[in-house]
Amino acid sequence: MRLATRPSPPDPIAAAISGVLEDAAHSIGPAEQGMLAFVQGLLTAAAIGPERTFPHEWIGAIFLGYRFEDADAAQAASALLSLMHDRILEDLRRKGAEYSPAFLERAEDGEKVGLAREWSSGFVAGMQLRGKAWEALATARDARLLLAPILVLVTLEDGTPALPTDSAQEIVQMRGEALALIGPAIYGVDQYWKVHGRRSESSPIDPMHKIGRNAPCPCRSGKKYKKCCLDQAAWASAAPAVLC
Repeated sequence: MRLATRPSPPDPIAAAISGVLEDAAHSIGPAEQGMLAFVQGLLTAAAIGPERTFPHEWIGAIFLGYRFEDADAAQAASALLSLMHDRILEDLRRKGAEYSPAFLERAEDGEKVGLAREWSSGFVAGMQLRGKAWEALATARDARLLLAPILVLVTLEDGTPALPTDSAQEIVQMRGEALALIGPAIYGVDQYWKVHGRRSESSPIDPMHKIGRNAPCPCRSGKKYKKCCLDQAAWASAAPAVLC
């Protein structure tokens, strides 16, 4: 599934993420709210998916094309994404079947469908981190409808909806109805993978985790971290791959 092409994340994304963690999402602009919904969707798929994923993978998907100033900035981004991931897990465990994504609780009525489309695009991007593993759900007759409220909100690269419909009016109606079903869909997918996935329970990610200097470099070069990405002059271009 090819999503509509997204621009590179805006420079203030790290500050925007921090704002959400401090319950200050109302203070950021529409572009940042859309990006944050995308990030939350991706992290939700990472949190409830069939296999464990890691911060360096999230960074690679979210900060595609973005150049960090230095290793500290990339580490800070990794920590913030880990905190957002853990908050999603905490809310899901606390609310269970009553779970609802954070953006739906904060958004005005007129903003919800647009933000839900961003969130759903992020969720699919998160699925693509483990695309092969997600196929078991996407092809399961008794469970694939769990994804319908999410996929109906997704627009493909050619501008068409991910779920085909008979008319533009029908897709507008379905997207409006999908808003109330996203939360139950997330809960249902989480329960499905607890039974059928390669994880028994999702685990929080330590936001303060750092790579040991003598550890294998996560870019999979075969070198030690201190001899590879940690020491690169053009470090920033490899930043999406060096944190885990």
